[in-house]
Amino acid sequence: MINKDQTFESKYELLEELGKGMFGTVKKCQCTDTGVEYAAKVVRKTTKNKEEVVREVSTMNLLQHKSIAQIHDAFESKRQMVIVMELIRGKELFEKVCQEDTLLTEKQCVYYLRQILSGVEYMHKKKIVHLDLKPENILCIDSPQGYDEIKLIDFGLARDLSSTKQLSCICGTPEFVGKSM
Repeated sequence: MINKDQTFESKYELLEELGKGMFGTVKKCQCTDTGVEYAAKVVRKTTKNKEEVVREVSTMNLLQHKSIAQIHDAFESKRQMVIVMELIRGKELFEKVCQEDTLLTEKQCVYYLRQILSGVEYMHKKKIVHLDLKPENILCIDSPQGYDEIKLIDFGLARDLSSTKQLSCICGTPEFVGKSM
């Protein structure tokens, strides 16, 4: 549910930028009441963007899984839409794999894949498809044991197929879209 009665600024303070995407900017934010930090995806409000954010919020509200980033709050104002979600302290899988000093063992790869597939299987059982699953949308939460926890992020292109027989669009990052698309 998107909060229209309260403003984002009345509950949170924006902090530093964490990243930019195609649809908006992700910034760290802090709840002014509790001091708890979250990630806030800030999107300029247009008719098209509003539809996308509403769909993303609805989708994220359906997903409660340890390998999927959790939504905390959402706001709509005259100029912007904001999705407040769990702050994940870690790196993109892409960054981790590209580090020169990183050598992933077979055991680590299996551990990562099990977590990724557990999240994807959970989504598919709920008839939700991510449509933009790629190393940049998989975060690794550092662990001293070397076996990072995985979180799937960025549900901007995700679709709920429970009421649809077939997806009518081609979505995703071209390098990661299946050849059958």
